[in-house]
Amino acid sequence: MKKILSSLLFLLNFSLFSWAENPTLLIPQSSLIETSLPLSEQDELKIVEQLIIATSKQLDAHKQMKELMLQFNKQREAFVLGEQTKAHAGRMVRTARQIYEMISANHLEHLFAKDYLDELTFFASIAGKTTVNRP
Repeated sequence: MKKILSSLLFLLNFSLFSWAENPTLLIPQSSLIETSLPLSEQDELKIVEQLIIATSKQLDAHKQMKELMLQFNKQREAFVLGEQTKAHAGRMVRTARQIYEMISANHLEHLFAKDYLDELTFFASIAGKTTVNRP
Protein backbone atom coordinates (compact mmCIF):
# COMPACT_ATOMS: atom_id res chain seq x y z
CA MET A 1 0.00 0.00 0.00
CA LYS A 2 2.87 2.35 0.90
CA LYS A 3 4.56 1.53 -2.34
CA ILE A 4 1.44 2.39 -4.39
CA LEU A 5 0.94 5.63 -2.49
CA SER A 6 4.56 6.68 -2.95
CA SER A 7 4.33 5.80 -6.67
CA LEU A 8 1.23 7.96 -7.06
CA LEU A 9 2.95 10.83 -5.26
CA PHE A 10 5.98 10.47 -7.53
CA LEU A 11 3.79 10.54 -10.66
CA LEU A 12 1.82 13.51 -9.40
CA ASN A 13 4.97 15.47 -8.56
CA PHE A 14 6.55 14.53 -11.88
CA SER A 15 3.49 15.63 -13.86
CA LEU A 16 3.29 18.93 -11.97
CA PHE A 17 7.00 19.54 -12.48
CA SER A 18 6.83 18.78 -16.19
CA TRP A 19 3.71 21.00 -16.57
CA ALA A 20 5.53 23.94 -14.96
CA GLU A 21 8.36 23.62 -17.50
CA ASN A 22 6.07 23.03 -20.49
CA PRO A 23 2.60 24.37 -19.64
CA THR A 24 -0.17 23.40 -22.03
CA LEU A 25 -2.99 25.77 -22.81
CA LEU A 26 -6.30 24.00 -22.97
CA ILE A 27 -8.79 25.68 -25.27
CA PRO A 28 -12.44 24.66 -25.02
CA GLN A 29 -13.74 23.10 -28.22
CA SER A 30 -16.63 25.57 -28.35
CA SER A 31 -14.11 28.38 -28.83
CA LEU A 32 -12.67 26.67 -31.89
CA ILE A 33 -15.99 26.31 -33.69
CA GLU A 34 -16.47 28.97 -36.32
CA THR A 35 -19.68 30.93 -36.19
CA SER A 36 -21.88 31.06 -39.24
CA LEU A 37 -22.05 34.84 -38.92
CA PRO A 38 -18.66 36.49 -38.68
CA LEU A 39 -18.65 39.14 -36.01
CA SER A 40 -16.61 42.27 -36.14
CA GLU A 41 -16.70 45.62 -34.44
CA GLN A 42 -18.70 46.93 -37.39
CA ASP A 43 -21.37 44.25 -36.89
CA GLU A 44 -21.58 45.04 -33.19
CA LEU A 45 -21.94 48.74 -33.95
CA LYS A 46 -24.76 47.96 -36.39
CA ILE A 47 -26.52 45.90 -33.73
CA VAL A 48 -26.29 48.74 -31.21
CA GLU A 49 -27.46 51.25 -33.84
CA GLN A 50 -30.50 49.04 -34.60
CA LEU A 51 -31.21 48.78 -30.88
CA ILE A 52 -31.10 52.57 -30.55
CA ILE A 53 -33.45 53.00 -33.52
CA ALA A 54 -35.92 50.44 -32.15
CA THR A 55 -35.83 51.99 -28.69
CA SER A 56 -36.36 55.45 -30.15
CA LYS A 57 -39.40 54.25 -32.12
CA GLN A 58 -40.81 52.62 -29.00
CA LEU A 59 -40.28 55.83 -27.01
CA ASP A 60 -42.07 57.83 -29.71
CA ALA A 61 -44.99 55.38 -29.60
CA HIS A 62 -45.20 55.67 -25.82
CA LYS A 63 -45.16 59.47 -26.04
CA GLN A 64 -47.96 59.32 -28.61
CA MET A 65 -49.93 57.02 -26.30
CA LYS A 66 -49.42 59.46 -23.43
CA GLU A 67 -50.77 62.31 -25.57
CA LEU A 68 -53.80 60.22 -26.51
CA MET A 69 -54.39 59.40 -22.84
CA LEU A 70 -54.26 63.09 -21.91
CA GLN A 71 -56.61 63.87 -24.79
CA PHE A 72 -59.00 61.12 -23.66
CA ASN A 73 -58.99 62.47 -20.10
CA LYS A 74 -59.91 65.94 -21.37
CA GLN A 75 -62.61 64.51 -23.65
CA ARG A 76 -64.08 62.48 -20.80
CA GLU A 77 -64.06 65.47 -18.48
CA ALA A 78 -65.77 67.66 -21.11
CA PHE A 79 -68.36 64.92 -21.64
CA VAL A 80 -69.12 64.79 -17.91
CA LEU A 81 -69.40 68.60 -17.82
CA GLY A 82 -72.10 68.57 -20.49
CA GLU A 83 -70.49 68.39 -23.92
CA GLN A 84 -72.51 65.37 -24.93
CA THR A 85 -72.76 65.87 -28.66
CA LYS A 86 -72.57 62.95 -31.05
CA ALA A 87 -69.38 64.37 -32.60
CA HIS A 88 -67.67 64.72 -29.22
CA ALA A 89 -68.70 61.20 -28.18
CA GLY A 90 -67.37 59.88 -31.50
CA ARG A 91 -63.97 61.52 -30.93
CA MET A 92 -63.88 60.15 -27.42
CA VAL A 93 -64.57 56.53 -28.42
CA ARG A 94 -62.05 56.70 -31.30
CA THR A 95 -59.40 58.00 -28.90
CA ALA A 96 -60.20 55.24 -26.40
CA ARG A 97 -59.90 52.63 -29.15
CA GLN A 98 -56.51 53.99 -30.26
CA ILE A 99 -55.23 53.88 -26.69
CA TYR A 100 -56.49 50.37 -26.11
CA GLU A 101 -55.04 49.10 -29.38
CA MET A 102 -51.65 50.62 -28.55
CA ILE A 103 -51.69 49.05 -25.09
CA SER A 104 -52.64 45.67 -26.53
CA ALA A 105 -50.18 45.81 -29.44
CA ASN A 106 -47.31 46.51 -27.06
CA HIS A 107 -48.48 43.98 -24.43
CA LEU A 108 -48.70 46.63 -21.71
CA GLU A 109 -51.97 45.55 -20.11
CA HIS A 110 -50.21 44.52 -16.90
CA LEU A 111 -49.15 48.14 -16.32
CA PHE A 112 -52.66 49.60 -16.18
CA ALA A 113 -55.45 49.36 -13.62
CA LYS A 114 -58.28 46.97 -14.45
CA ASP A 115 -60.85 49.78 -14.16
CA TYR A 116 -58.98 51.90 -16.70
CA LEU A 117 -58.73 48.99 -19.14
CA ASP A 118 -62.41 48.20 -18.62
CA GLU A 119 -63.32 51.80 -19.42
CA LEU A 120 -61.17 51.79 -22.55
CA THR A 121 -62.64 48.46 -23.60
CA PHE A 122 -66.17 49.79 -23.17
CA PHE A 123 -65.58 52.94 -25.22
CA ALA A 124 -63.42 51.13 -27.79
CA SER A 125 -66.16 48.58 -28.42
CA ILE A 126 -68.54 51.45 -29.24
CA ALA A 127 -66.05 52.78 -31.82
CA GLY A 128 -66.16 49.59 -33.87
CA LYS A 129 -68.89 47.24 -34.90
CA THR A 130 -67.17 44.37 -33.14
CA THR A 131 -66.46 44.18 -29.46
CA VAL A 132 -62.94 44.42 -28.18
CA ASN A 133 -61.72 41.22 -26.52
CA ARG A 134 -60.05 41.56 -23.14
CA PRO A 135 -57.56 38.90 -22.06
